[in-house]
Amino acid sequence: MKTFLEGALHMITTKDIGTAQEVIKELANDKNLEHIRQLLEADLAYDGTTGELSFIVHGIPFLKIITNTEFQNSIVIEKYAGTIYNVVYGFSGSRGIEFFNRILSRSKTLMSNNPDGYPEVFAMITSALRHTIHLNSNAMVQDGIKRIAREALVQANEQHLLQNPEMRHLHQNFKVINEKLELGEQLPSLVPAKPTSASQGRGAVRPSLHPAIQNTVRLPGELSESGPRHNNDYVSIADILILPTAEEIRSDVPEYLPQIGAETAFLDRNQKLLDTQFRLLREDSIGCLRESLRQIIENRGNLDVLRGSKKRKKDGVNRFFTAGVAVLIHQNVRVEEITFTAHQGLKVGITFDQPIPNLSDQARREWWSREHEDLLTYNSLVCILNETNEAVFFTVAERYVTERNIRNWDRDDTEDGSDRALSTLAEDPNRAGIILSFANAVREENIEWLSKLAYARDSSQIDLIEFPKTLLAAFRPILQGLQKRIGNTQAIPFIDWLAPDPSLIFQQSVEDGTQVDVRPPPYALRPNFFFDLKSIFTTPPQDPVPLYPAAASDFDIQILLENTTLDDGQAQSLVKALSREVGLIQGPPGTGKSFVGTKIVKVLLANKTKADLGPVVCVCYTNHALDQFLEHLLDIGIDNIVRLGSRSKSERLDKYLLKNLVTSTENTRVEGKEMWDLKAATRDLADDAAKYCNTLAYVDSEPTLRSHIEENYPSFFSALFTRNVDSEGWEVQYGKQKPFALWRKKAMYGPIGRSVRFILNNNLDPWSLTPTEINAVLRFWKNEVLRNAITGLADVAEQHRIKSEKLSTVRKERDRRLLQAADIIGVTTSSLAAHADMLERVQAKVLFCEEAGEILEAHTITTLIPSIEHMILIGDHEQLRPHVANYDLSVESRKGQAYRLDVSLFERLVQQPYGNLALKFPIASLNTQRRMHPTVADLIRLKTYPSLLDAVPDYPPIPGMKKRLFWMTHGRPDSKGDAIKATASYTNDFEQEMAISLVTHLLHQGIFKEKQIAVLTPYLGQMSKLRRSLGNIMDIVVGSRDQDALDEIEGFLDDDENEKKPEDLRPQEIIRKSSLAAAVRIATIDNFQGEEADVVIISLVRSNKEHQCGFLKTSNRINVLLSRAKWGMYIIGDANTAGSVPMWSNVISHMSINDCLGDAFELQCERHKNITILAASKEDFITYAPEGGCSNIAMSRAPSSLQAVVTPAVQTVVNLAHLALCPFERFL
Repeated sequence: MKTFLEGALHMITTKDIGTAQEVIKELANDKNLEHIRQLLEADLAYDGTTGELSFIVHGIPFLKIITNTEFQNSIVIEKYAGTIYNVVYGFSGSRGIEFFNRILSRSKTLMSNNPDGYPEVFAMITSALRHTIHLNSNAMVQDGIKRIAREALVQANEQHLLQNPEMRHLHQNFKVINEKLELGEQLPSLVPAKPTSASQGRGAVRPSLHPAIQNTVRLPGELSESGPRHNNDYVSIADILILPTAEEIRSDVPEYLPQIGAETAFLDRNQKLLDTQFRLLREDSIGCLRESLRQIIENRGNLDVLRGSKKRKKDGVNRFFTAGVAVLIHQNVRVEEITFTAHQGLKVGITFDQPIPNLSDQARREWWSREHEDLLTYNSLVCILNETNEAVFFTVAERYVTERNIRNWDRDDTEDGSDRALSTLAEDPNRAGIILSFANAVREENIEWLSKLAYARDSSQIDLIEFPKTLLAAFRPILQGLQKRIGNTQAIPFIDWLAPDPSLIFQQSVEDGTQVDVRPPPYALRPNFFFDLKSIFTTPPQDPVPLYPAAASDFDIQILLENTTLDDGQAQSLVKALSREVGLIQGPPGTGKSFVGTKIVKVLLANKTKADLGPVVCVCYTNHALDQFLEHLLDIGIDNIVRLGSRSKSERLDKYLLKNLVTSTENTRVEGKEMWDLKAATRDLADDAAKYCNTLAYVDSEPTLRSHIEENYPSFFSALFTRNVDSEGWEVQYGKQKPFALWRKKAMYGPIGRSVRFILNNNLDPWSLTPTEINAVLRFWKNEVLRNAITGLADVAEQHRIKSEKLSTVRKERDRRLLQAADIIGVTTSSLAAHADMLERVQAKVLFCEEAGEILEAHTITTLIPSIEHMILIGDHEQLRPHVANYDLSVESRKGQAYRLDVSLFERLVQQPYGNLALKFPIASLNTQRRMHPTVADLIRLKTYPSLLDAVPDYPPIPGMKKRLFWMTHGRPDSKGDAIKATASYTNDFEQEMAISLVTHLLHQGIFKEKQIAVLTPYLGQMSKLRRSLGNIMDIVVGSRDQDALDEIEGFLDDDENEKKPEDLRPQEIIRKSSLAAAVRIATIDNFQGEEADVVIISLVRSNKEHQCGFLKTSNRINVLLSRAKWGMYIIGDANTAGSVPMWSNVISHMSINDCLGDAFELQCERHKNITILAASKEDFITYAPEGGCSNIAMSRAPSSLQAVVTPAVQTVVNLAHLALCPFERFL
C-alpha cells in the first residue's frame, strides 16, 4: 500500500500533465478503488507498526493525492476524481463519517508531535471534506457529516487557524462547508471589524431611501399575497428563466424589482446583493423586449395603432419602435426543415416574405449583403410568434445570402419528398430564408410547438420578430453567473466589503481616520513577505526594493519618484493598490490610468512566483478597452498573454488569442480518448436524430406510415401492404394503384360509428371500414408517428446536449492548461462569465480591472471567481457610468433613483458608508494630467477635480485660430430625428454646417495629420449626418504617415545646403485626395471615453425654448466631453439651453470671463496674424477665410528662385506645410 500511494503521488506531482491525468484515471479503476476502500476502512493508527496502515505513512499521502490541485481542478478527469470521492463518502456517508472521524482524531496527535506540519495537514482534511460534501449532495442531510464539520471547526478555532492570514484557503473551506451544511456557525471574519452591541447596531448608518421609492412593493412569487404574477415569477432567482415565458409576456403586472436601501426580510444581505443585481439587470436586458412583444400581441390586428410607437416601412422592412426597443417584423413565416448535426444539434430552417419582392437577383443580393447586412446577424436574438400568440425564442445559427441547398418539407404529400433549393436570404425573389437554433435547451414541448408550426395551414399569421443587435451572449452568462452564486454567497471574494454588515464597527485607517482600514491581500500577509519593486526602476538595482504591504504607510515614496517615471500620484496609487486586498484608483482624464496599471501588473508578475499568484486576470467591459490595455502590456515587454474571446480587432494580439494558441497545443492521451469517444457519441446521436427529423418532415408519407403500421399493427399491415387473396385463392387486383394508396384514397372527414381503439384492438378488416373510419384511423396513426418522433427527438436532443457539454469540458481542459501557464489572462466581463467554470480551476489570485467605473456591478461580481484574493479597480466615477438600456433604471431618472443600476461597484464602494461610523472606502487618486492644455483643463478643474495638476508639453498655437478654446453660441433650433431608430436622435443643421466649415478650415492649415482632429456630439443622428456630409466633401489632406516626408520638404525649403532634389521626394505620395470623413475622427461622446485628439470640435445639438439639454445634463458626460482635447477645443452650441444645467453654467461663466464665448469663431490667417476674421456662418468661412487663409493680397511674392525649382505637386505641399502665401497670393 505504501508503494502504491507513494508511486501515485510521485506521478501526479512530478510528471507531466498527461501522465498525471492517466494516473488519476487509473486510480478510479476497480482494482485500485479496492485499495482505496481498504485504506478508508482501516483503523489508521497514528504511526502504526510494521504491516499496519497508519495515518502518517498512508493517510497523509492519500490526503495529498485527493487534495492535489490537478486532482481537484482538472476538468477532463473530474469524473474519475468524483468516483474516488464517492468511494470516500460511501453508502449514505457511512464510510466517509468513519474515515474523517479517525483522521481528525489522529491530527490532534500530529498537532502535539509536529506542530509545524499540523496546519498543512489539517487544511488538507478540510479540503477533502469540502470536496466530499460538494460531490455528494446527500451529505447535506447527514447528521454525522455535520458533527464532523462542527468538530473540525472547533479544532480550528482552538488552534487559532482561521485567524491566520496564511490559512485563507482554510477559511474558504469552512465558508463553503458552513453554507452547504447550513450549520449557521459564525466564522471569524478576515475583515478587520468587530461586532457591536445590539444598541450600537441599531444606530448603524444605512442608505436612505429615495423619495421615488414606494413603501409597498409586491413581493415575488409565492411571497406575494396575490400569488405569482406568472409562471416565471419565483422567490429565488435561481429558478427564473433568463428569457421571458409566453405567460410572462402576456402578463401586465409589473415585475418585482428590488429597491436600493429597502429591507428584504426573506434574504440575507449577501443574497440581497445578488438578488437585486440579477433582477435589475434582467429587467434591463429583456424588460423592454418583453413589453414590446406584449404590445405587439395586444395590437396584432392593427399594428399601426400601437400605443406610443411609430411604424416605418422603409426599404420594405416592417420597423417598429415600441416600449423603448426597436423591433423588425418579418411576415408569413414557414418552417421549411428541421435538421440535426453532431456539431450544432437541432436547427430550424425557415422562410418568410422578401421585404421587397421581385427585385433583380443583383439588387436582392445587394439589399441583404450591403444595404441591410445588420439584419438577422449571426447569434442575434429573434422569436417566432405563431397564430395563437405563443412566442418561442431562437438565435440566428446560420446566415447565407446565396448558395445553399437543403431539403424542403413535403407539403404536397408526395411519397418520396422532393428536393429543391431552399431560399437563402437572396436566392428566391419572393422568399428569404434563415437558419435558427433554439435559444433555450430543447424540450419536448418545443418540438411539438415546432411541428404544429411546420404543418400550419395559414402561415400568414406567423411572424418572425427581430430585435436588432440584441445578443443573448451579452447578458445571459452574467445572469447565469449570479444565479449560480446565490446558493453559495460565502464563496464570493470580498463579500464582506461588497455587502457590509451595518452593525459592525470597522477599523479606521491609520492614514485617514475617516476611512476603513483595508487589509493586504491574504497571500501578502505571510511573515516577511514583500513586493520587490525594482522591476519598474529605470535602472534596476541588484538588491530588492521591498514594499511590505502590512506596513505600506512606512514606505518612502521618494524612492519611486527618484528611480521611476511615476509621478507622486501614480507612485502613491501603485503602493496602495498593491497593499490593499481591494485597491481602488481614481484616474481623472489624462492622468495615466493605463500607464500606472501596466506598472502595477509588472510588479505583480515580478513577484508572481514568490507570491504563488498564478496568472493575473485583466478584465475590461469592452473588447476595445481590453485590446488597448493588452497592447500597452506588450509595449513594456509583457507578452506571455492569453486573450479569451473572438472579437478582438487588434492584429498585434492575433497570435495571443486562445483560439489560435490551442491549434499548436496537443491533447493528452486521456483527453484525446475522451474527445474521440464523445465525438463518436454525438455523431451517433445525430444519426438517430436525423431519422426522427425525417419522420417529422414526412409524417404523412406512405413509407413513414408503412413502417409504423408494420411495427405496431401487423394484421393491418398484412391487409394493406401484402398480397390480398380472396376466399377462393384468387389474388385481388387494384389496378395501377397500390392497395394502401387506394385504401387511403377512400378516406373522408365525418362522424364515425366505431372508435379507433375498437377498430384497432379488434383487428377489424381495414377494407370493411367506412370512409370516415378510414380517415380517423389514418389521423390516429399519423398522430402516433408524430408523437413518437417528437418524444424520440427530444430525448436524443437532451442526450446530445449532455454529450456536447462533456465534449466542451474536455476541450476546455486544454484551454485551462494554456491559461494556467500564462502570465496574463485578458478577458471581457461577459466572456469571463461564459468561461467561469474553466477560469475557476486556474486558481488565479489577482483580478485587475480597467475602466471599472464603466462596468455594471453585476458584471464585476461575476468576475470574482473564488480563488481571487486581490482585486484592483482602476477607473473614474466622475466620467461615464455603465450603459443601461432602460432609462427608468438609471440614476439619471427620478424613478431610477430607486434602483441605480448604472452605478458601478467602483462608484458604490467610493460612496457607501461602512459601519455606524459611516467610514469611507479608501481610494487612491492620480492627480497630474498630461493631456489637456491648462486652459482646457481649467474647465474640469472648476468643480470636478479642484486638485488636478498640469504636466503637459508646450503645445503650439492652433493655426488658423485666434484662440485655442472657444464656445460659439447660437439660437438655431434642434430637430428630432427618425423615432424608429433606437436613439430617437436629435440633429442640428446649423451646427453641422459650422462643424464642417471649421474642420475644412483647420485641415487647410496643412499641419494636422489624419485623425488628429475629432468631431464629437452626444447624438447618433448628428454623428450620422456629420459623417455623411464630411464623406461627400473631397479635399487635399496630409496623410497620417506623411509627417516625416513633410519635414524633409521643410528641410529642402529652409536649408540651402540640402542636397536632396525635389523630384526625389515624390510629393504625390505625401498629399492625396480624400474625403474629410476619412481625415477626422467622428464619434459620439459615449464612444470616445478613453480617447483623445489634438483638436476637438463639439456639436452640442440641443437648442430649444424649453432649455432642455438632453443627454448633456449629466455632469459625468459633460466631464468626458470637456476632457478629450490636447491642443484646443471648440464648442458649437446654444449657451442659453446649456446654461440651464449647473455644470454648464459654471463652464459658460468661466469662458465668458476669459473672453472665450461669442456668436462667431475668431479665425486668423497665419500670414496676416494682425487681422481677426469673424465667422458666424459657413458663408463667412468661404468668403473671408478661403482655403484656410484670408482674402488679403500681400505685396510680397515667393522668391523666383524657389518657384523655379519647385514642381507643381511640391508647390502644393509647400503651401500646405507653410502657408507662406494666402490663397490670392498663390496665383500672382
